[in-house]
Amino acid sequence: WVDSIEKAALHWRHRVLTGHQAGALLPSSRYHEVRYEDLVERPEPTLRGLCAALDLGFDTAMLHHERAAAALLRSEAFPHHNRYVTRPLRRGLRDWRRDLPPAAVTRFEALAGDALALLGYELRSRTHKPGLRPILATRSDWLAWHTRKLRRAGRESLKGEL
Repeated sequence: WVDSIEKAALHWRHRVLTGHQAGALLPSSRYHEVRYEDLVERPEPTLRGLCAALDLGFDTAMLHHERAAAALLRSEAFPHHNRYVTRPLRRGLRDWRRDLPPAAVTRFEALAGDALALLGYELRSRTHKPGLRPILATRSDWLAWHTRKLRRAGRESLKGEL
C-alpha cells in the first residue's frame, strides 16, 4: 500500500498515535488496546481479554482462524494482502524487525521511533539521525497521498447523494 519504508513508517505512526491518543480520551471501559506481539505470543489470554472488554463470549475457534482462511481469501479483492491469514498464530509470525533488512529498520525507527518508544518498543538504532530533507519529502508525499484519498472519498460521497 506504500512504495517506501519511510511512507510505511509515517503511515503506521499516524494511525497508531491517532488511535492511542483517541483511546486515552475514552473511559477504560470503551477502549482496549491489543498488541500484535501479545496476540501471536499469547493468543488465548489476549483473545480472552479482548472478548471480556467487548462483552463477548470466547470461542476456542478464535485460536484457529487459519481453518476459515480459505473462505476469507475467496471473498477478498486482494487476497495476497492477507496471505499470512492461512498461518496459525505462533511466536515470531511477521516480525518486521527480523524480516526487514537492518537499513530499513533503521529508517523506520528514524521516522516512527517516538511512537515505538511511547508504546514500549525498544529501538535498535539509537544513533541514527536522518536529515530533515528526506523526512519532509516523505511527509509531503504521505500527506499528498492522504489528500488524494480524502478527495476520492468526498467525490464518492457526493455521487451517493445525487
